[in-house]
Amino acid sequence: MSLKLYFHPLASFCHKALIALYENGIPFEPIIVDLRDEVSSAAFRAISPMAKMPVLRDEARSRTVAESTIIIEFVDAHYTGYRPDAIRAHGCGSCLADANVGPLLRPLRSGTDAEDRD
Repeated sequence: MSLKLYFHPLASFCHKALIALYENGIPFEPIIVDLRDEVSSAAFRAISPMAKMPVLRDEARSRTVAESTIIIEFVDAHYTGYRPDAIRAHGCGSCLADANVGPLLRPLRSGTDAEDRD
């Protein structure tokens, strides 16, 4: 498989990249990174020395792309089918994800219901 996404399931910035790939049917290999595990951490740091997630590795282009917004833009530029009307209407995929996904994840991070915060 050409694309590998290195991520952690609890990292909200990783969700943006995952949504972009899944919603557009782009095949990729998901690789969960556990920075507490020495083997997993060393393998990830070989690809991303600063150990920031998510990271997309495109073997076909020999490119490593970090940061969720840049990953979305990279996929937009290089993989056909990644231009749904909703994203085009908003101008950028990351803006759409920020506006619609971020608020849904806040209760998960805080451990409270959205109603309790307001």
